[in-house]
Amino acid sequence: MQLRTKALIIVTAVIALLLLLMYAVAQVLIAGGSGDMQARIVYFLLISGVAGLALGFATVFIVEKAGIFQIRKLGEVLYRVRTENDLSARVPVSGNDEAAQFARMVNSTLDALETSRQQLAQSESKYRSLVESINDVVWEMDSDLRFTYVSPKVREVLGYQPEEVRGKTPFDLMEPKEKTRLGPAITNMISRRGLFELVEFSMIRRDGSKAELEISGLPVTDASGRITGYRGIARDIGERKRVEEALKKAYDDLEHRVRQRTAELEKANRALQESESRYRDLVQNASSMIIRFDLSGRITYFNEFACTFFGYSRDEIIGASVLDTIVPPAESSGRNLWKHMEDLMTRPDQYMINVNENVRRNGERVWVSWTNKAVIGPDGRIEDILAIGNDVTDLKHTSAALKRVNDTLELRVQQRTAELAQAVEALQAEIAERRKVEAKMQSSLEEKEVLLKEIHHRVKNNLQIISSLLSLQSGSVKTENPAGMFRDSQDRIRSMALIHEKLYRARDISRVDFAEYVSSLTAYLARSYITGPGVEIAIAIDGIYLDIDKAIPCGLIINELVSNALKYAFPGGRTGHVRVSMAREGGRYLLIVGDDGAGLPPGLDFRNTASLGLQLVNTLVSQLEGAVCLEEGAGTTFRITFPDENKK
Repeated sequence: MQLRTKALIIVTAVIALLLLLMYAVAQVLIAGGSGDMQARIVYFLLISGVAGLALGFATVFIVEKAGIFQIRKLGEVLYRVRTENDLSARVPVSGNDEAAQFARMVNSTLDALETSRQQLAQSESKYRSLVESINDVVWEMDSDLRFTYVSPKVREVLGYQPEEVRGKTPFDLMEPKEKTRLGPAITNMISRRGLFELVEFSMIRRDGSKAELEISGLPVTDASGRITGYRGIARDIGERKRVEEALKKAYDDLEHRVRQRTAELEKANRALQESESRYRDLVQNASSMIIRFDLSGRITYFNEFACTFFGYSRDEIIGASVLDTIVPPAESSGRNLWKHMEDLMTRPDQYMINVNENVRRNGERVWVSWTNKAVIGPDGRIEDILAIGNDVTDLKHTSAALKRVNDTLELRVQQRTAELAQAVEALQAEIAERRKVEAKMQSSLEEKEVLLKEIHHRVKNNLQIISSLLSLQSGSVKTENPAGMFRDSQDRIRSMALIHEKLYRARDISRVDFAEYVSSLTAYLARSYITGPGVEIAIAIDGIYLDIDKAIPCGLIINELVSNALKYAFPGGRTGHVRVSMAREGGRYLLIVGDDGAGLPPGLDFRNTASLGLQLVNTLVSQLEGAVCLEEGAGTTFRITFPDENKK
């Protein structure tokens, strides 16, 4: 409207000026002309007025056409943006009126949109490359748990193309038992509506092999908070599982080696103790003086022979200084012995063998030949001086004729002292080794004390079980045969005692070899109940080791079911078979006890019966946090499952 208004104002002004001009001309002509001339003038003025009006309207039309052209161009550009998604189109701009300003605003908006689209494309490309390059499978599901997106990594993990997985649920790629196991966990995660992480499960690859996966994710919600799907990652943990199994095997091997090494160390410790005793006797009973003093001269060791020779008791001499006791300030010849000792303690390697005058407690001067050796500490510094001395007073007082004998004896003394020094070194090494062995034995003893406490606790629990069994049995004294009642109780107690027998005979007292235990238990029951060759017991248990808290309830269950089968399943001397098997399935144990005999009486509900044995079976299964069911078919077969605590 602004452009049109300006155009009308201009045209009106032009027409007004034109009319004024024509009016002035007409006045001049009228004043000086005839009537015919006046008519022609009026006709001219009318023609001129009409022409002016036509000119004005033509000007307005042209101006209007220019604005309409810009609006039509704007429409074409917006149509291309909407239909072709072409943000590169621009509106031609000319002038500075409202249409031109609006066209500039549209072009600026298109520039911003095109820049945003380029940035969005770059961001999408970057994150797509990131998702496709990581080692985990990135996935998205809808609210029905159907995959809507899986990253290309799924080809390496499961062998499927991404488009093959889209539209399927995780359950479509699982074994039936895995679906059953994982179903409650998935339901629980959905109900919690929060982050779930590190959930382990298995899927079947395209080639039929099993893939172990670990999944983490979180729900995706709309603006109202309603869950519209799920997004997360799945990681192949097969290699980690294999490494964990290898580490467990390595740990078991290491534990076995530690037990062997402990036995070896105990044997070595006994030998060390014997050796230490021998060397202690050797040092104490040696016919030489063996002393030890630190660098200040303080005596730290004085053997029995030295005490006797110098006249001191052990309490008097230990801790005293050699300078105040056995070493006088100077020899009879005048040599400064205290300076000599200071030099020896500073440079012991220079005085490996020396002869000097010493003094006894009673003041008597004696000559002693000393062999000295520096004792080096862990930091490489000298800690003490070990000195082995022999009395050479008589040799010093003999005549020159005995010099040769003296030299020979001194040589023998040197050899003897060297041997004793080596013996002391060996003794010190053995003492150090013994201390290491003692530390290891102390650690082993502490472990055994813990195991002993655990055994006492388990025995207390077993006595409580026996008390509970006798309490249950007492409730049926009025209606059952007392002799048979006590025989059943005897069998139950026997099954528990057999557990402890296997434990104290085993190397590992924390676990029971369940196959060996069941073989012994069923052999005992067979001797008690089978009177002829017609009934056979088959056992299928391999590699099952249970702790005592699991072994005792399982042993009692097998005792009840096998003894019931032997007593009631084969009446009249019938032949048949009793089966006992146990295996691991996933994170649970499966125990099966069955026979091909007469079966249970019709209509008998084993979960609600007066039979103490079946009541006990139900109670023990509950104690194991397990489940028991009776299979249909010939004979009687009970299936019992309970969790493997080590797989939790």
